[in-house]
Amino acid sequence: MDRKKVLAKIQKCLALAASSNPHEAAAAMRQAQALMREYGVEEGEVLAAQVSEADARTPASKRPAVWESYLANMVGSAFGTQVFFGPGLKFRKGRKTGRMSGAWKFVGTSARPEVARYTFEVLLRRVRSARTNYIENELVGWPRAERTRKGDLFARAWVSEVKRQVNDFAADLGEEKAITAYLQLHYPEIGELKSTNRDPHLGTKPLDRHQLKDLVAGFEAAKDVVLHHAVNDAEARAGIGMTRQLQLEGGSHAA
Repeated sequence: MDRKKVLAKIQKCLALAASSNPHEAAAAMRQAQALMREYGVEEGEVLAAQVSEADARTPASKRPAVWESYLANMVGSAFGTQVFFGPGLKFRKGRKTGRMSGAWKFVGTSARPEVARYTFEVLLRRVRSARTNYIENELVGWPRAERTRKGDLFARAWVSEVKRQVNDFAADLGEEKAITAYLQLHYPEIGELKSTNRDPHLGTKPLDRHQLKDLVAGFEAAKDVVLHHAVNDAEARAGIGMTRQLQLEGGSHAA
């Protein structure tokens, strides 16, 4: 039997094992255990089978900016997923060596990873556009490196303003165990991400008036972005499924 089908059958048995009928529950548990023994399936693999992932591509290939990391983690928490960055693969074209764009991976149960991916992509486009607009219109005359650094400050404030409006989903213990099992099974080599921080002294030294201006501009630019719940009543009653909506100025995008 195909391993995916085996795992699906085991999960079905485990679901039946939660039955209020003690005889039915015991029979389902015995069947699940028998299948696990027969096909050499470990508990971690069963847990991991409940989990999926969704990738959000990003222009960053190796070390995304701190503000982008903040955004990815904020969205991940908002939708009850775990998130990590996968660097782009190196490639060689003629005499040139390059690197493909990287991706943020959202890992979780049910539809959460896909909803998180969509939300992140919408917000990333929005903050990148706002950051570019700020640099091109408000930082004329500044050296290029300074414009980039100040644009990062603006983006940090933008993300912080959106974060204030988000209520995080609290994943239950079972979901957390399942996600941990999935990551250990599929990504055992995950390490700590070192984001690109162009303002390493932020928070340790007083801000000058120019830095304050960058931050205030970022806060103001994000005030028209609203992230909120829009849970379908029927799905809520059944205890399954999830729908969220990302509401932006001038319209909304179903997530």
